[in-house]
Amino acid sequence: MEIVQYELKTIQGLWEEQEDIRTRFPCPFLSFLLASGWDVNLEPIEDEGAGRGLRTGHGSIGGSSMDPDMGSGDGDNNDGITVIDVTDPASPAYCFVSVNGLEAQGASPEPEHYIPLSAEQYCRAYYPPQDLEELKSLPEDDGQIECEESVRSVIATLDDVPVIKLASLAEAWPSEYQVSPAAEKEASDSEAAVSADRTQDPILEASLRAILDSDVAGSSGDMEQVYDILTREDYRPRVLAKLRGFLDIPPAGLPLLTKVLAHGGNKASLDLSQLPLSAEQILQVVAEPQSLEVLNLSGNSHLTADALLHILPHLPKLRRLVLLDCPTFSNKEFSTVHAANPALFDPIEAVIHPFFLTFVSEIPYKSRFAIYWFGSMWVMPFESTRHILPTFHPARIVQVLFDLLQPALEEISLLTASHSALSIQTALTGAEL
Repeated sequence: MEIVQYELKTIQGLWEEQEDIRTRFPCPFLSFLLASGWDVNLEPIEDEGAGRGLRTGHGSIGGSSMDPDMGSGDGDNNDGITVIDVTDPASPAYCFVSVNGLEAQGASPEPEHYIPLSAEQYCRAYYPPQDLEELKSLPEDDGQIECEESVRSVIATLDDVPVIKLASLAEAWPSEYQVSPAAEKEASDSEAAVSADRTQDPILEASLRAILDSDVAGSSGDMEQVYDILTREDYRPRVLAKLRGFLDIPPAGLPLLTKVLAHGGNKASLDLSQLPLSAEQILQVVAEPQSLEVLNLSGNSHLTADALLHILPHLPKLRRLVLLDCPTFSNKEFSTVHAANPALFDPIEAVIHPFFLTFVSEIPYKSRFAIYWFGSMWVMPFESTRHILPTFHPARIVQVLFDLLQPALEEISLLTASHSALSIQTALTGAEL
């Protein structure tokens, strides 16, 4: 989730008028997730004995991706497009759009062009609704009952997912989608309602001043009462938001941060993102360093290579380390410390840094583990691909090999269209987990 949020934040402003897109993959990890989710299945499937699919689609990510600044209706298209909105990754939305007509013979009338369509509207353009009771009364249905039940089942899978509004499509492609004044007013009123929810809470503000203002004098009992207020479940996220607004955490803010984090309940995972903490302060707020498994230090303006080298030896069970958007810890600096200290990073299953989140022609780091895959396709010559890991974590590697080789042990067809070997990349990154 944090990688998707980081990439979405990074691309803000890239699509201003007259500004060129410098990369074909402004969101490389998100593109990879979409390709993996669309084309790879590492789980057992029940389909006429197919077993575990491990299939990849037709072509590589690079060969299948289009320019990020192209119009929604550009290119050869006769079945419309699918739009997935991940502006809020925790609450995605979707729609289908007919962008110059659909090759659907069942729709009457045909769906309107350039408006968001629900799963029901899109599917019924191809498969008009049928009365199941009427079909069951026929002497022969020629598969119509099974088809209607299948269509209904597919539509139902998206019942709980919101459909993208026309205003959102117009924001993404203003030259293609038109929004009525009433719809614009509705969107504006919604934004105003969100802003109204962000009004200041006088109890929260007064309690924070009492803790952070060094001139405030009070008994320890008084302070404990203030701490009790600020560590309430409904206040904790807002207290963290306030502390993230400082350029440096004030001295009185560190005990408050420690208490707020201690009330979080999960001793194995700690989110210190956007908090300007030094290495010593980070270790101070980690309640149980011997048990910590997940640590997020994204957005830390004080984090350096030396700070990281100081922190990691104190966290022996760390499995996931997130280091996104750290302005003082560049790709070059991370590359240097990673290459010089492989044994320090090997025990960590996932190290999330921008250094690893890009499509490159040459691997910029030393390989700690590699898989060479040889495959072919009916229209392409025999070829090989290399997939590598920057850390050597035995448990993760065993799981990767199990995911890849189990179908072969079960005498199941291992890959379809295996020339891109996208399934290997998916297994190595754990993208389906």
